[in-house]
Amino acid sequence: MSGLAPIPARLAGLLRRQTGAWVVLGLGLLLTIVIYGWNSERLERERGHRFEHEAGDAVHLLEAYVDAVGSAMQGLRGLFAVQPDLDRLEFQRYVDSLELVRRYPGLRMIGYAQRVPWAELDGFVAMVRADTRLRPQGYPDFAPKPAGERGEYLLYSFTEPWEGNESLHGVDLYADSEVRASVELARDSGHMVTTRRVRLPGEISGHTYAWRMPVYRGGTVPDMLEARRAAFAGIIGAAVEIDRLFASALPASLRERMRIRIVDLGRRGAGLQPAEPLYDTHPGETPQPLLRKHRLEVGDHAWRLEFGPRTTAEGWSGWALMPLAVGGLISVLLFLLLRTSATANARARRLAERITEALRTSEASLAEAQRIAHLGSWRYDTATRTVAWSDETYRIFGCEPRPLRVEEAFASVEPEDLPALCERLARLEAGGGALETEFRILQPGGPRRWVQLRAETAADADGIVQAVAGVVMDITERKRSEERIRELALTDGPTGLPNRELFTEQLDHALKRAAREQRPVALLLLDLDRFKRINDTLGHDGGDRALGDVARRLRGCVRESELLARLGGDEFVVAIEGYRDTPEVDRVAGRLLAELERPLALDGYEFELGGSIGISCFPEDGEDVVTLLKHADSAMYRAKDQGRNTHQYYSAEINARVLERVELEADLRRALERDEFRLEYQPKIDLASGALVGAEVLLRWHHPERGSVPPAQFIPVAEQSGLIVPIGRWVLRSACLQAGVWQARDHRPVPIAVNLSGRQFADRSLYRDVFDILVEAQLSPSCLELEITESTMVQDPAHARDVLGSLKELGIGIAVDDFGTGYSSLAYLKGFPVDVLKIDRSFVRDIPDDPDDTAITRAVVALAHSLRLQVVAEGVETEEQRGFLHQIGCDLGQGYLFARPLPPEVFEARFLAGHGVA
Repeated sequence: MSGLAPIPARLAGLLRRQTGAWVVLGLGLLLTIVIYGWNSERLERERGHRFEHEAGDAVHLLEAYVDAVGSAMQGLRGLFAVQPDLDRLEFQRYVDSLELVRRYPGLRMIGYAQRVPWAELDGFVAMVRADTRLRPQGYPDFAPKPAGERGEYLLYSFTEPWEGNESLHGVDLYADSEVRASVELARDSGHMVTTRRVRLPGEISGHTYAWRMPVYRGGTVPDMLEARRAAFAGIIGAAVEIDRLFASALPASLRERMRIRIVDLGRRGAGLQPAEPLYDTHPGETPQPLLRKHRLEVGDHAWRLEFGPRTTAEGWSGWALMPLAVGGLISVLLFLLLRTSATANARARRLAERITEALRTSEASLAEAQRIAHLGSWRYDTATRTVAWSDETYRIFGCEPRPLRVEEAFASVEPEDLPALCERLARLEAGGGALETEFRILQPGGPRRWVQLRAETAADADGIVQAVAGVVMDITERKRSEERIRELALTDGPTGLPNRELFTEQLDHALKRAAREQRPVALLLLDLDRFKRINDTLGHDGGDRALGDVARRLRGCVRESELLARLGGDEFVVAIEGYRDTPEVDRVAGRLLAELERPLALDGYEFELGGSIGISCFPEDGEDVVTLLKHADSAMYRAKDQGRNTHQYYSAEINARVLERVELEADLRRALERDEFRLEYQPKIDLASGALVGAEVLLRWHHPERGSVPPAQFIPVAEQSGLIVPIGRWVLRSACLQAGVWQARDHRPVPIAVNLSGRQFADRSLYRDVFDILVEAQLSPSCLELEITESTMVQDPAHARDVLGSLKELGIGIAVDDFGTGYSSLAYLKGFPVDVLKIDRSFVRDIPDDPDDTAITRAVVALAHSLRLQVVAEGVETEEQRGFLHQIGCDLGQGYLFARPLPPEVFEARFLAGHGVA
């Protein structure tokens, strides 16, 4: 028994040693797990921060890309607003100045498609084919694609760059129903829209997206839907190749380390739509749990940007299967533990080295991308009050890289912009959130530049802001483009002078300055006389050249300190600050009018213009721009009434007359609706037999409050306002219907003479109106005589000859009214198809006592008969006048001697009932 006692003791010792070994092994394993977990967490946290930083940079780069293309399209829309006739060369220069294709390789094309109705297609195609501004041979193959007759077209006529996009020239966006739907969406909304995938000519993958922005006639986006549809002029389109877009916008190292996925969520506000994948750096891979999402608004679509890491930190493999020593193998366990720790440390060092190298590569790539995009990053630590800038940020601000305190960071900001910037940054630091602002910087020894700054705050768990970080972008070129567009928008094209908008701004500053310094300001509003003759003779191109010549003349009459502008049409304005007395203003007005009296030579023609000037003075006639312009306009109309080629100062009396004219015009507009007009008929008598041969139709207006308004009072207002055209159409129709009634009732013709105003004669629908009215009234054309004045015929001789010839072919008689008071040209009488010559009453009034009037009347009658024309004398009031006119061979007469103008029922009872018409 005694021999067996040592055995349990040895077993007990062995067990004790094994228990210790397991304890050591357990402690070693536990220690290894704790160290591994702590190290992994630290590495994951570092990778998470780096991931968030790089994903944020990617978001900013993509936003900058989208903003750049959108700004370019918005700029083009502004350019079309101020230059509706923008030509191909100006379009190319604008696009080239922005360097979009070079800076953003994914931008395939930017162009303009014009809306062309079917009736204008041939002319539009011919114009594009003959355009040699960029290509000497023009575009001989330009035609709608696809061919075919449609109600209207939306044809790509401008495309930049031309190379590689030639096949787009002439493409009709209306030909494809899906494309048309997106265009109409842009047209109706007034905003940029983004399409889903399209296929451009020559493209294999079709992985291209189109951005479209509408352009409207008039420059602004109309408020109402129907107005937008009516004013729609065309569409600005940009084609973006998605793969190239993201490849150029995102550094390669970033795309390699991260999985970036971009999805089109569809049109905003259109309900649930299937998401369409746009881009994926590593399709097929499953993203890691760490994920960042960002929503990016692109036109009317929303894109979701998804970012995820591709790998996680490496762990230690093999240690879980490490053979464990049992019992007394403590030395082996310690050896293996030390070896495992060393291996883990080595792996951690290698991982750290790889991460550091990747970060260096990432930062270098990011720096290069930021340099290309003119985009720099920055970070402000609120605890240390230090600012960290990227290399590109230093370059933008023109500084050498060095540590910066917050007080030094914005030392180069324009002093005028600095207080507002500091205030906004302080509010951001105090309250958190985000900020976007623009300001100017002064680079040392360099030019002033514009910078856009975006910033976001990072807060701790308690909401306290720990840092402010963001990006800065050099937007100088964009600002220059906007300034060029502003200059175009505020400068009058034909004259190079400030337009109404810029002049209003300049005059407002001048009035504020004058108020401070207690100095007067005179406003001279000049309206050209007889300018319409130039447009009618040479077209609007000739009119623009004439306006340029007039502007050069006027510029020579004013000093550099005096404002000169064109308000629109044929109106110019001059502002004189600090004049000494009224005679000084009179001298300026006299110089301006004297320049306009000199004949204007254009294209072999010589035109006489003249002008009328209205003057208002600050502060007595008004203290703001609107009032002064309104009062100068009143004085200008008074100058026109005084015989033109003169100037008038504003007064309360003039204002009262203008208000009276405005009220009269308003009443005149309602007169047709209220049936306030009446026609009266004055007989025309054969001077030899005394028989009735017809009647002249005269317009009368009986206002319910004003009573009977004389024609001499309301006809000039109707002429100036353009109301004479619908009124004249009413007169012609009513007179023909009345003559048709008389003809049907008595079965005999009653010739009537109707006066045509100059505006009515120039109206292109005159022939069709006359034809339709004769058909409606069932009146023979031989019963209608149209009276026009000499001045109306000579304003546009070619047009007058064509219109009179067409009317003459219908069988209508043509009379020249008021002969002798205008040009009295034999050449015009010979060249026009005229039947009747009417001697003005001013010559008849004093015959046979006045020898001059007697001689003129005798000569006119002889001249008319030599040209085989009938002669009518107006204003015959005495038997002596009738006897003399009959003696010299005048054919017809009308006047109070025979009858005053009569209402139709009285005229019928007196001259038609039971009487014949010669």
